[in-house]
Amino acid sequence: MHSLAAAISVLFWIGVLGLAVGIARRAALWRTGRAAAVKWQGLFAIPKRYFVDLHHVVARDPYMARTHIATAGGAILALLLVGVNYGLALYSQSLDVAIALAALIMFTGVVFVAYRRGKNIPSRLSKGAWNRLPWMLGALALGLFLLGLPALTAQTAITFSYAVSLLTALLLIAGAWELTLGAGRGGPMKHAMAGLAHLAFHP
Repeated sequence: MHSLAAAISVLFWIGVLGLAVGIARRAALWRTGRAAAVKWQGLFAIPKRYFVDLHHVVARDPYMARTHIATAGGAILALLLVGVNYGLALYSQSLDVAIALAALIMFTGVVFVAYRRGKNIPSRLSKGAWNRLPWMLGALALGLFLLGLPALTAQTAITFSYAVSLLTALLLIAGAWELTLGAGRGGPMKHAMAGLAHLAFHP
């Protein structure tokens, strides 16, 4: 497990770098528009605008509102915990349990996303690359769950097999790519980058 933990620490910081590259790529596109003053203090407005204002809009569709809360909320919580536990190399079993539980919440939301994008997909939903989103988010959720599984099942004395460790890493890489470089290259999760920028800096 120690080798997996160290690998996840490295992958986390690679993911942070990938996110920075993705944001820089999107920012380069934004800079082609008309110049405008940027008020950086707008970053502090994101939590209220996201958790209150945005969800008032999303709540117009109760199904998607609950789905978005579970998927996005679980993902944000799990990734923050990974940042603390693996980014800072704490490797706390208690935080691993919290990561696994947050991943379960996220996975529940992903199941509802996949169901909505099933056979009778509403015409208002974007298709194409967006149809891969449940799979990529599901991969991330499953990888996060496997990461915290040994602590959750109190089997900390049992080291993950190489196969499970490799599977965990591959799932996390796939999901992290979608959230970072994939978003920067115009993938479905670009809406998160653009949305956060809008919430922070739009008057």
